[in-house]
Amino acid sequence: MGSSDFSVRFAAEQGLPFAFATHLSPKYTLPALEIYRTNFIPSDVLEEPYAMVSVNIIAAESDEKAKWLATSQLQQFLSSRRGKESAPLKPPDEYSKSYLPYFYFSYLCEFIQKKTLN
Repeated sequence: MGSSDFSVRFAAEQGLPFAFATHLSPKYTLPALEIYRTNFIPSDVLEEPYAMVSVNIIAAESDEKAKWLATSQLQQFLSSRRGKESAPLKPPDEYSKSYLPYFYFSYLCEFIQKKTLN
């Protein structure tokens, strides 16, 4: 599994299967798969490209509940971006702008949109 240009090209040039870490680099998923397919060299392992993607999935009774559950991952993601590692966090009872400076709230909203599959 990889999420970088190097890992995609390495798998393609070695004729290996490839799993792309979509949850780490969502914008790069389609370009990475195209690079893999275009540069694939058949090997003893595979005659043709074999790729898959990993994704985070949150299932709940409603979209609102799923977004609320996702706040645990988002809090941990934000902590890592700030250079602070933390154990998994429970979703807050109420999730709103008041918990975060506006910049971080906007960033998390954008992140949720990228992670939400309709």
